[in-house]
Amino acid sequence: MPVLIEMLRFSFSIYLPMTLKSVKLTTFKRPLIIAHRGYRAKYPENTLASFKAALDAGAGMIELDVMLTRDRKMVVIHDATLERTTDGYGQVNSYTLKELKELDAGSWFHPRFRHFPGILIVVN
Repeated sequence: MPVLIEMLRFSFSIYLPMTLKSVKLTTFKRPLIIAHRGYRAKYPENTLASFKAALDAGAGMIELDVMLTRDRKMVVIHDATLERTTDGYGQVNSYTLKELKELDAGSWFHPRFRHFPGILIVVN
């Protein structure tokens, strides 16, 4: 979990104003593999399983998106709406965290993930 927390900190930091000139390209010894939403080919995106699989496969970083719920909790989900990745409908910010936790965020990917834990809560 500490690695995930560090990745989240870095992910937030990349949205701060920054130019390419501020990054020393010599810092990296090899190409940096960044897994957008985790290992989406094997697991439902933006889940801990997807993030772990991406790291196990050699990704050096995870890129993710954060949305706010109606009760101002941060959750990891790429879309502003729920239809593509859950059995819910409408805007993420129209649901409370409790309501989002009840949604199925795995069946859309594959039936074996029917009761897969869904949206990752970043801050409670």
